[in-house]
Amino acid sequence: SSPAESANMNAANHLGAGTLCAICGDRATGKHYGASSCDGCKGFFRRSVRKNHMYSC
Repeated sequence: SSPAESANMNAANHLGAGTLCAICGDRATGKHYGASSCDGCKGFFRRSVRKNHMYSC
């Protein structure tokens, strides 16, 4: 992983057991990319950022 990703992981706030992922509603594991999120959503956004993917609704 890159130094920026490592710093982001180290700085992530670990949340209480009842906190939900702001994207999908699953159990959040921390604050990733500025939002409380689960590991699945964290991985999706990490891949999107790495590959410069652009999504539109």
